[in-house]
Amino acid sequence: MVKAKLNTIFPILFLVMIVSLSGCSAQVKESPVKLVNSFLVVDDISLARAEVEAVGGEINHIFFDDNVLMGEVPFGFKSNYISKIYYEGDTVPKSLDIAFNAWVKNLEWKRMPLAEKEALIDYTLEPIANDMISFEDDPFARDFSKDSYNLLNKDDYKLPYGAEPTDTSLYMIGDVSVSVILPESDGGSEDWTSSEISAVHAEVMNGLDWWAVNNPDADLVFVYNFEDQVPIASEAIESAHIDYWIVYTMDYLGYPFSGAYMNEIYDYVNDQRDLKGTDWGFVCFVVDSSNDVDGKFNDGWSAFAVMNGDGGGPYLAMTYDNNNYGIDNMDAVLAHETGHIFGAIDQYGGCACTDDVGYLNYENQNCENGCLINENSIMKTITYPFANNIIDEYARGQIGWVDTDEDGFLDIVDTEPKVYMFEIEVDPVLDYYLGTATARTTIFNAINPYYNSASINTVEDIEHRYASNGDMIYSDWIDAEHIFEGSPYERYFNFSSPILEMGSYIAQFRATNNLGGSTLEEDYTSINPLIVYGCIDLENGAYNFDGLQYNNMTNECVELRTLRLYSCNGDDIIYEDIHCNWGCDSGVCSPKSGKIKMQFIQLPEGPY
Repeated sequence: MVKAKLNTIFPILFLVMIVSLSGCSAQVKESPVKLVNSFLVVDDISLARAEVEAVGGEINHIFFDDNVLMGEVPFGFKSNYISKIYYEGDTVPKSLDIAFNAWVKNLEWKRMPLAEKEALIDYTLEPIANDMISFEDDPFARDFSKDSYNLLNKDDYKLPYGAEPTDTSLYMIGDVSVSVILPESDGGSEDWTSSEISAVHAEVMNGLDWWAVNNPDADLVFVYNFEDQVPIASEAIESAHIDYWIVYTMDYLGYPFSGAYMNEIYDYVNDQRDLKGTDWGFVCFVVDSSNDVDGKFNDGWSAFAVMNGDGGGPYLAMTYDNNNYGIDNMDAVLAHETGHIFGAIDQYGGCACTDDVGYLNYENQNCENGCLINENSIMKTITYPFANNIIDEYARGQIGWVDTDEDGFLDIVDTEPKVYMFEIEVDPVLDYYLGTATARTTIFNAINPYYNSASINTVEDIEHRYASNGDMIYSDWIDAEHIFEGSPYERYFNFSSPILEMGSYIAQFRATNNLGGSTLEEDYTSINPLIVYGCIDLENGAYNFDGLQYNNMTNECVELRTLRLYSCNGDDIIYEDIHCNWGCDSGVCSPKSGKIKMQFIQLPEGPY
């Protein structure tokens, strides 16, 4: 195959029209398929999930180590990647009891009438004081800072586009890795029982499901790994809330102490979100306090979240009892603390109305201290709003839940990928033009100046089409040929199309991100033609126009004894007619022929 590279620079506008995003959640809402709550045991998590979502199903929880997906799936759905589907009331293998129990309890909670939920609320419970810790206030972090983070292989991680390894929870949208760790001392006053462990799994899942239920547009999927009864040297509940019990836990999991324990936690979180293919991740420590008098650490703390002021937090910790809340309210406490992990702050205590936090730098105008509004909310009174699904607008803004144009896509992910510079080559043998280009995710920039700007959108589909600059009749959309050598956020790709008749053409491109959908084709606002002109002398002796379109000027027999020979004169194609004494055949004079020059014609100057 002979390829001739363009010898002329052509003005092209790479128009990338990105589709109005109609994501999976919106499609599920409108799906006519009957969906049922399902507990799926799968052979391949990623492929099974993709097939479920392709038929209108929705997955919200994944128990990674058990190969279990939980969500709503078309009844009777079958897949090569699903080994078994269980429904509520079924009996599962003993190894799946804890996961199945957590799923069933979550379904029961969601079906429970509001009056019954409110009857369980203890209105005497006070909000959890001092449950936000920043790095600057954490003496055990020692000299840790984002700049000194010593992750050795950080360049190998598949982080969101634009994110750094310490950006583990910039906003609460997308897939989240949740590592639930239950330390167990050798001896001491506390011993995890199977029923307690099962209760923790169920409460954690219910607490995080609360966020998924309260905003389907956030497309939240929580991917869990449970590290139960991790051996440590001393009883955690008898230590300070931040102490060596954390170091012992991380060391057992393969992350030895380096002098600042935050290094180990970040390493672990990044390893887990890379393993599970999630956008974000955090650690949830749960310390056994079932035999403790007050359910607190020995310094008076119970539940708390450690927040990086420059982009969410990498971990939270709770006791089994969380002071007076008890295990039955762990889900509500976890929901509150998870708000901290993703940037929301308390609306009680020493809060101020003008505190601005989170990716969108939202103020805290629902603070109880005389602000613009004074509403119940998960970041204010915990148990009542948990039962009633209440999140105020300012807390929503702090975790990134803002949809300005009310199109069902949150502002942070309501962006359009773009196609960047490409290079065209031509194949004169097959009469095709071919190109290479890059489609890249665009970013909704962080409004908070202390946050890195990052996007979790990925490039999924790329298409192109063309039209004559005269009649403006477009070809059908043609799929690009993807090259997956980039990241999911930056795709290098090829495209090709049959050449056209000589002339001036318009090339248009559109890329689609993971949320799907398509813009109206009429929405293109500006186009530039690809001008085609020029002449090149190919190795096979043919002379052709250079550019998007070739007019093949291979030597030809124009009469029985006349051979037309083409050649280049600058950018112009010229030819001469040769008389063949013995006849002309297939573009050459027949053997034993003489040659008589007949005429020479200069073609007009291009372009053609």
